[in-house]
Amino acid sequence: DYSNPRNLVNWVDPDKLDLTCEDPVLIGLIGGGYFIGFAISSIFVPALGDKHGRKDLFFFCYVLQLMAYVCIFLSKNIYWVIWSFIIVGLCASGRQAIGILYMNEFLPEDYQATATTYLNIGDSMNLVIQCSYFGLISNNWIYLHGFGILWVSSLIYGLLRIPESPKFLYTNKRFDETREVLAHIAIHNGIEGPDLTAI
Repeated sequence: DYSNPRNLVNWVDPDKLDLTCEDPVLIGLIGGGYFIGFAISSIFVPALGDKHGRKDLFFFCYVLQLMAYVCIFLSKNIYWVIWSFIIVGLCASGRQAIGILYMNEFLPEDYQATATTYLNIGDSMNLVIQCSYFGLISNNWIYLHGFGILWVSSLIYGLLRIPESPKFLYTNKRFDETREVLAHIAIHNGIEGPDLTAI
């Protein structure tokens, strides 16, 4: 019913996903796929971050998530959408567990709890923003999703400029790389020629 103001037109449109007569189980799997992916990845992704480093895994999760977002954006097939949400869920533990740890390893201990709190508040605001968007602005999810694609793309670009965690490198006895990363951070912070011989 296109006259219904609560209708998400591009989800029931026959030229899009056409969910009007779709099996309710499949429709439920669109959202459920995210949690399936998250549960699976929570088993092994955090351990991969401890073994192989923070940056590469965090970066990979964001790139994979971006590809899944684009697939959701373009897809006209419910199965592709479900699999894309499973992939977004698989990436979620990389974003959450690895991302928070990665951020905290760049911060002094006094700031870590506060920064983590603000990060979790910001992440939770996604739901508030989405509800506000659908309740007050538009029923067309494409615009909101398109903004999400641009946002993730900008985060990926920003990650290219951030080095591996020096704490991870030092803990794994990769001292030469630790010196290089700390020198990079020092230059970025306006400190010239720091003494890194103690590492």
